Amino acid sequence: MSDSPRVATRLFPTLLPTVDPPTGPPPPWFIDGVKFECTACGKCCKVQGDVWLSPNEVECAARYLSLSPESFLATWGEEERRGWILLKSRTFSPAQGGGEGCVFLSDDLKCSIYDARPLQCRTYPYWPRIMHSRETWEAEKVVREGEEGEGRRWDPVEGGCEGIEHAEAGMVDFNKVRQQLLLQIGYNRALPGDFLP
Repeated sequence: MSDSPRVATRLFPTLLPTVDPPTGPPPPWFIDGVKFECTACGKCCKVQGDVWLSPNEVECAARYLSLSPESFLATWGEEERRGWILLKSRTFSPAQGGGEGCVFLSDDLKCSIYDARPLQCRTYPYWPRIMHSRETWEAEKVVREGEEGEGRRWDPVEGGCEGIEHAEAGMVDFNKVRQQLLLQIGYNRALPGDFLP
C-alpha cells in the first residue's frame, strides 16, 4: 500500500491538496467534508455483492472466532485466491426483507465479527466509485427507513446508504474522507482478479 498516494493521484488527480498556483487542478468535490453518519442499519451488509478478506484479515477474523485460517476458509469461505477469501453469502427470510448478504450479518442486522471486519467494510461508503463525484455520492444515498420524503429507497440489489446526508448526520472532514479513500484504493489494487467494490 506504499504507492496509494500515487495511485490516488492518478485515479483522483484532485485528491491530494495542491500548492500549485490556480492553474492546478480544482480541489476534490469533498474538500469541505461530507455529511455522513452510520445509522447501524446493517443494510450495507445486506446487498448482493462480494466481500473479500485479505490474508491478514483472514487471520484476524479466524483468531476473533477462535479458528485456524484453514477452518475459517472451510466454514465461511466460498473461494480462495492467492490467500484472499471470498466470504459465503447468506439468504434472509422474507420477514427480514429477503435477499442475500454477508454471512456474518446476524438476524438482528449486526455484524458478528465487527471488531475484526475487513477494510472493505470499514471504509464504506468512502469507496472510489462512490467518492468519484458529488453525483455518485448522492446516488448512493437512500431515504432512511421509516422516514417520509422523496428519493431512492434501499433495496437488496441496488443497495444504498441511509447514513449519507441524513438529518442527524454530522460532517466528516476532508482528512478523514481522504484517509478512508486512500485505504480503499490500496485495498482495491491488492484484490485478486478484477473485483472492485
